[in-house]
Amino acid sequence: MKITKDISLKDLVKNYPQTIEVLNTLSIDFCCGGDDTIEVAVNSNNQDLEETLALLEKKAEVPMKDSESQLISIENFKNLSINEMIDSLKMTHHKYERELMLELDELINTILLVHYENHKDQLVIIHNLFATLKMELEEHFAKEEQLIFKIMKENKNPSSEIIAFIDEVESEHDVAGDILKKLKVVTNNFKAPSDGCYTYNKTFETLETFVNDVFVHVFKENSILFPEYREKKTN
Repeated sequence: MKITKDISLKDLVKNYPQTIEVLNTLSIDFCCGGDDTIEVAVNSNNQDLEETLALLEKKAEVPMKDSESQLISIENFKNLSINEMIDSLKMTHHKYERELMLELDELINTILLVHYENHKDQLVIIHNLFATLKMELEEHFAKEEQLIFKIMKENKNPSSEIIAFIDEVESEHDVAGDILKKLKVVTNNFKAPSDGCYTYNKTFETLETFVNDVFVHVFKENSILFPEYREKKTN
């Protein structure tokens, strides 16, 4: 597939997962904004279209390395059955992100206390954003695991009511996506201040890992799992 300005972000990432690195660098939302074309996304960010296309084409030509497990997982994920996709999401992203949230909860509270005097303006915002995000995701994971995923497994031909429920779940992704973008801004793309201690740097590194994982997680649901399930609806 040739990369052109009219390709949607979700099709770009499905075919060339390695371009995620470029999209993240340019702060282009490929998960909640997956339906946007490259042109729309680039124009929304006031970036140069031809330059962005060149960067994407160059990255797409680079084979994925074994160490890029997140990217390879997208390649493998799209070939799974609906039930296998659901099980994969629970055993990978849900599990990993819960672990990271526990770690980040302690890290963020630690640097808030230690660096409050010099960096309260940044750290109070981070603390509030993360607390909200953690609450949203924990409740969202519970809804998916205990309700929506079970419904999807039990109903291979989805009804209009089930499709409407999936639409509601996707709208919750938008809420989380907005918080993730705010975290990128307030952390200056996860760059700790020059006087930041080891824990400050560790917190920002872990936060970046967490945010990137959630972006891939949401992409898999919004652009692969849910669309494939919707296609099974019979009139």
